[in-house]
Amino acid sequence: MYLWSIDIDAVLVAMSCFALLCEEADIRCVWDEVTATVTYLLPNYHVYQELAAASTILTTATLESRIYSQQQQSRAALQKRIMALLRKIERWTPGCLQAWEDTFINWESSTKMLVSYPKAKLEEGQISDSFHRTVCKRRPSHQSTEHEMEVLGGWAASQSALPFTNQEMQYCPVTQFVGHLLKLLVCHNEKFGTQIQKHVKELVGHEMSPLLYPILFDQTKVIVDKFFDQQGQVIVSDVNTQFIEHIIFIMKNVLENKTDHPSEHLGVTSIEPMMLAIVRYVRHLDITVYTLHIKTKLCQLVEVMMQRRDDLAFRQEMKFRNKMVDYLTDWVMGNSHQIAPSGTIDVASVSK
Repeated sequence: MYLWSIDIDAVLVAMSCFALLCEEADIRCVWDEVTATVTYLLPNYHVYQELAAASTILTTATLESRIYSQQQQSRAALQKRIMALLRKIERWTPGCLQAWEDTFINWESSTKMLVSYPKAKLEEGQISDSFHRTVCKRRPSHQSTEHEMEVLGGWAASQSALPFTNQEMQYCPVTQFVGHLLKLLVCHNEKFGTQIQKHVKELVGHEMSPLLYPILFDQTKVIVDKFFDQQGQVIVSDVNTQFIEHIIFIMKNVLENKTDHPSEHLGVTSIEPMMLAIVRYVRHLDITVYTLHIKTKLCQLVEVMMQRRDDLAFRQEMKFRNKMVDYLTDWVMGNSHQIAPSGTIDVASVSK
């Protein structure tokens, strides 16, 4: 649990402790009478070794960083490295499960306090008092609480090797966590709203474990479905449009991500309903510079999606393609439910 502490020294010490776990597993393999491999005794052994090795490298870099801005950059690089290693964990253990659940509980608490600020007073010890007294050092500042929320969210998003069946998926904490993350894309807190949106968008788009992609697609569809009334009519609003803009960015980054071998997870669930719902919403937006920018990004997303079509699951691919072509052609021809622009729009400014 120290891995997400705001104290960088505590994080480095926690990472180095993984070396002791690996050493114990090595000793037991030599002296135990049972024939067992080291990975049998300690699942995720190789990931733990990498965590221990990373602490040595990062400790040197941290000691050399005396300037505050450099320390901030070191802390961000450290957390990014930890999340990259945690994404490699494929086998859950009771310890991993307990750590994830505790992290999720504290992330929820920190998030609620931060989102409701200044209505909720962020006083030291107010957020999970007993937990922080025994687990990590805490600074009484809103900035540290914001950083904590970001790190907790990143830790939970990257550590996804948790046990749940398809039947339990709808109600499992992982699904709830992803749903809560997506709702923060339209957080409008007067002090932290913009920063929260930025952090969450980048976290989900770049740092989320590929194992969570099916849940991400399903939860996105659940939210976008609420942008239509019972008769199927689009409910256009600034908040809904902002969510669509952010989710287009996220989906494009997810589909472009090939570093962690996400292909096997992209095809677990069909993205047809989600994509059609997004396109249906966007085609009803009036023509402005802002909405043209969204439509341009959506067309880029469709292009990336078709490039990855072999990795995706389609229930009715030809019907889906025809529907997409109809919608996109409708935009080009200018025949959809749109209001003509009142002035000239610089095409170059929205096609970047």
